[in-house]
Amino acid sequence: MNGFFKYDGPFISMMTRVANLMIVSILWVLTCLPVITVIPASAALFHTVVKVVRGKGKGVVKDFFVSFVANLKQGIILNLIFGVIGALLAYSIYIALQFKSIPGFLYLGFGIFLAIVWCMTVLYLAPVLSRFEGSIGQLIRIALYLPTKNMLLTFLMLILFAIIVFLTDFYPIVLMFTPGVYVDLVAGSIDKKMAAFAEGN
Repeated sequence: MNGFFKYDGPFISMMTRVANLMIVSILWVLTCLPVITVIPASAALFHTVVKVVRGKGKGVVKDFFVSFVANLKQGIILNLIFGVIGALLAYSIYIALQFKSIPGFLYLGFGIFLAIVWCMTVLYLAPVLSRFEGSIGQLIRIALYLPTKNMLLTFLMLILFAIIVFLTDFYPIVLMFTPGVYVDLVAGSIDKKMAAFAEGN
Protein backbone atom coordinates (compact mmCIF):
# COMPACT_ATOMS: atom_id res chain seq x y z
CA MET A 1 0.00 0.00 0.00
CA ASN A 2 2.92 2.35 0.73
CA GLY A 3 4.11 1.97 -2.85
CA PHE A 4 0.74 3.26 -4.06
CA PHE A 5 1.53 6.74 -2.67
CA LYS A 6 5.21 6.85 -3.71
CA TYR A 7 6.43 9.73 -5.88
CA ASP A 8 6.45 7.49 -8.95
CA GLY A 9 3.53 5.38 -7.73
CA PRO A 10 0.14 5.00 -9.45
CA PHE A 11 -1.71 7.51 -7.25
CA ILE A 12 0.73 10.38 -7.85
CA SER A 13 0.90 9.52 -11.55
CA MET A 14 -2.89 9.54 -11.81
CA MET A 15 -3.22 12.86 -9.97
CA THR A 16 -0.49 14.41 -12.14
CA ARG A 17 -2.32 13.27 -15.25
CA VAL A 18 -5.62 14.71 -13.99
CA ALA A 19 -3.93 18.02 -13.10
CA ASN A 20 -2.25 18.24 -16.53
CA LEU A 21 -5.55 17.56 -18.31
CA MET A 22 -7.22 20.28 -16.27
CA ILE A 23 -4.43 22.79 -16.95
CA VAL A 24 -4.41 22.13 -20.69
CA SER A 25 -8.22 22.36 -20.79
CA ILE A 26 -8.17 25.76 -19.09
CA LEU A 27 -5.44 26.97 -21.48
CA TRP A 28 -7.59 25.80 -24.39
CA VAL A 29 -10.65 27.69 -23.12
CA LEU A 30 -8.64 30.89 -22.62
CA THR A 31 -6.99 30.78 -26.05
CA CYS A 32 -10.35 30.04 -27.72
CA LEU A 33 -11.92 33.25 -26.41
CA PRO A 34 -11.11 35.30 -29.55
CA VAL A 35 -13.15 32.62 -31.43
CA ILE A 36 -10.99 32.87 -34.57
CA THR A 37 -8.27 31.01 -32.65
CA VAL A 38 -10.31 27.87 -31.91
CA ILE A 39 -8.44 25.69 -34.43
CA PRO A 40 -4.88 26.74 -33.44
CA ALA A 41 -5.90 26.38 -29.78
CA SER A 42 -7.27 22.91 -30.52
CA ALA A 43 -4.06 22.00 -32.37
CA ALA A 44 -2.07 23.07 -29.31
CA LEU A 45 -4.43 21.03 -27.11
CA PHE A 46 -3.90 17.90 -29.21
CA HIS A 47 -0.13 18.44 -29.38
CA THR A 48 0.17 18.95 -25.63
CA VAL A 49 -1.94 15.94 -24.69
CA VAL A 50 0.07 13.69 -27.04
CA LYS A 51 3.50 15.04 -26.11
CA VAL A 52 3.12 15.86 -22.41
CA VAL A 53 0.13 14.11 -20.88
CA ARG A 54 0.61 10.90 -22.87
CA GLY A 55 4.36 11.24 -23.47
CA LYS A 56 7.40 13.18 -22.32
CA GLY A 57 7.12 16.79 -23.38
CA LYS A 58 8.83 19.80 -21.84
CA GLY A 59 5.82 20.92 -19.82
CA VAL A 60 2.12 21.55 -20.28
CA VAL A 61 2.19 25.36 -20.46
CA LYS A 62 5.40 25.61 -22.51
CA ASP A 63 4.44 22.95 -25.04
CA PHE A 64 0.92 24.36 -25.39
CA PHE A 65 2.02 27.90 -26.22
CA VAL A 66 4.89 26.80 -28.49
CA SER A 67 2.39 24.81 -30.57
CA PHE A 68 -0.24 27.55 -30.38
CA VAL A 69 2.11 30.24 -31.70
CA ALA A 70 3.58 27.94 -34.37
CA ASN A 71 0.13 27.11 -35.76
CA LEU A 72 -1.55 30.48 -35.16
CA LYS A 73 -1.40 31.93 -38.70
CA GLN A 74 -2.58 28.84 -40.58
CA GLY A 75 -5.01 28.02 -37.80
CA ILE A 76 -6.76 31.38 -38.05
CA ILE A 77 -7.06 31.03 -41.83
CA LEU A 78 -8.55 27.53 -41.44
CA ASN A 79 -10.84 28.89 -38.73
CA LEU A 80 -12.17 31.58 -41.05
CA ILE A 81 -12.58 29.21 -44.01
CA PHE A 82 -14.49 26.57 -42.08
CA GLY A 83 -16.41 29.16 -40.10
CA VAL A 84 -17.77 30.66 -43.31
CA ILE A 85 -18.51 27.22 -44.79
CA GLY A 86 -20.28 26.17 -41.58
CA ALA A 87 -22.38 29.33 -41.54
CA LEU A 88 -23.37 28.85 -45.20
CA LEU A 89 -24.33 25.22 -44.55
CA ALA A 90 -26.42 26.18 -41.51
CA TYR A 91 -28.19 28.88 -43.55
CA SER A 92 -28.79 26.47 -46.45
CA ILE A 93 -30.31 23.86 -44.13
CA TYR A 94 -32.50 26.54 -42.57
CA ILE A 95 -33.75 27.60 -46.02
CA ALA A 96 -34.35 23.97 -47.04
CA LEU A 97 -36.53 23.46 -43.96
CA GLN A 98 -38.88 26.16 -45.23
CA PHE A 99 -39.78 24.18 -48.38
CA LYS A 100 -42.37 21.41 -48.00
CA SER A 101 -41.70 19.68 -51.30
CA ILE A 102 -39.64 16.85 -52.77
CA PRO A 103 -36.96 19.21 -54.19
CA GLY A 104 -36.79 20.90 -50.79
CA PHE A 105 -36.42 17.51 -49.07
CA LEU A 106 -33.62 16.52 -51.46
CA TYR A 107 -31.91 19.86 -50.91
CA LEU A 108 -32.18 19.34 -47.15
CA GLY A 109 -30.72 15.85 -47.40
CA PHE A 110 -27.78 17.12 -49.44
CA GLY A 111 -27.22 19.94 -46.98
CA ILE A 112 -27.20 17.54 -44.03
CA PHE A 113 -24.75 15.27 -45.88
CA LEU A 114 -22.39 18.21 -46.46
CA ALA A 115 -22.78 19.27 -42.82
CA ILE A 116 -21.72 15.79 -41.67
CA VAL A 117 -18.68 15.93 -43.98
CA TRP A 118 -17.90 19.40 -42.58
CA CYS A 119 -18.12 18.11 -38.98
CA MET A 120 -15.89 15.12 -39.70
CA THR A 121 -13.29 17.29 -41.42
CA VAL A 122 -13.29 19.85 -38.60
CA LEU A 123 -12.64 17.09 -36.04
CA TYR A 124 -9.42 16.21 -37.86
CA LEU A 125 -8.25 19.74 -38.67
CA ALA A 126 -6.58 20.40 -35.31
CA PRO A 127 -4.71 17.06 -35.12
CA VAL A 128 -3.59 17.47 -38.77
CA LEU A 129 -2.43 21.05 -38.15
CA SER A 130 -0.47 19.92 -35.08
CA ARG A 131 1.21 17.04 -36.91
CA PHE A 132 1.78 18.03 -40.56
CA GLU A 133 3.40 20.93 -42.37
CA GLY A 134 2.09 22.14 -45.69
CA SER A 135 -0.13 24.62 -47.45
CA ILE A 136 -3.69 25.35 -46.35
CA GLY A 137 -4.97 23.28 -49.26
CA GLN A 138 -2.80 20.30 -48.35
CA LEU A 139 -3.89 20.39 -44.71
CA ILE A 140 -7.55 20.51 -45.72
CA ARG A 141 -7.10 17.57 -48.10
CA ILE A 142 -5.50 15.47 -45.35
CA ALA A 143 -8.24 16.41 -42.87
CA LEU A 144 -10.86 15.51 -45.48
CA TYR A 145 -9.14 12.23 -46.43
CA LEU A 146 -8.50 10.77 -42.97
CA PRO A 147 -12.18 10.50 -41.88
CA THR A 148 -13.05 8.58 -45.06
CA LYS A 149 -10.45 5.92 -44.20
CA ASN A 150 -11.49 5.70 -40.54
CA MET A 151 -15.27 5.99 -40.54
CA LEU A 152 -15.89 4.01 -37.34
CA LEU A 153 -13.38 6.06 -35.35
CA THR A 154 -14.78 9.27 -36.84
CA PHE A 155 -18.38 8.47 -35.88
CA LEU A 156 -17.28 7.49 -32.37
CA MET A 157 -15.48 10.84 -32.13
CA LEU A 158 -18.62 12.65 -33.29
CA ILE A 159 -20.75 10.85 -30.70
CA LEU A 160 -18.26 11.55 -27.91
CA PHE A 161 -18.00 15.19 -28.98
CA ALA A 162 -21.81 15.51 -28.98
CA ILE A 163 -21.98 14.05 -25.46
CA ILE A 164 -19.39 16.54 -24.22
CA VAL A 165 -21.23 19.46 -25.85
CA PHE A 166 -24.46 18.24 -24.22
CA LEU A 167 -22.81 18.03 -20.79
CA THR A 168 -21.19 21.43 -21.22
CA ASP A 169 -24.53 22.98 -22.12
CA PHE A 170 -25.97 21.82 -18.79
CA TYR A 171 -22.81 22.13 -16.67
CA PRO A 172 -20.43 24.77 -18.10
CA ILE A 173 -17.96 24.09 -15.28
CA VAL A 174 -16.99 20.79 -16.95
CA LEU A 175 -15.06 22.83 -19.55
CA MET A 176 -12.31 22.88 -16.95
CA PHE A 177 -11.45 19.30 -17.87
CA THR A 178 -13.58 17.90 -20.72
CA PRO A 179 -11.47 19.29 -23.62
CA GLY A 180 -8.38 17.53 -22.31
CA VAL A 181 -10.29 14.35 -21.48
CA TYR A 182 -11.84 14.25 -24.96
CA VAL A 183 -8.47 14.58 -26.68
CA ASP A 184 -6.90 12.08 -24.27
CA LEU A 185 -9.55 9.52 -25.25
CA VAL A 186 -9.14 9.96 -29.03
CA ALA A 187 -5.51 11.07 -29.38
CA GLY A 188 -3.98 7.60 -29.41
CA SER A 189 -6.14 6.35 -32.27
CA ILE A 190 -5.85 9.55 -34.32
CA ASP A 191 -2.07 9.68 -33.86
CA LYS A 192 -1.73 6.10 -35.13
CA LYS A 193 -3.87 6.89 -38.18
CA MET A 194 -1.82 10.00 -38.96
CA ALA A 195 1.44 8.07 -38.49
CA ALA A 196 0.20 5.39 -40.90
CA PHE A 197 -0.81 8.09 -43.41
CA ALA A 198 2.62 9.75 -43.13
CA GLU A 199 4.41 6.45 -43.67
CA GLY A 200 2.24 5.67 -46.69
CA ASN A 201 3.10 9.00 -48.29
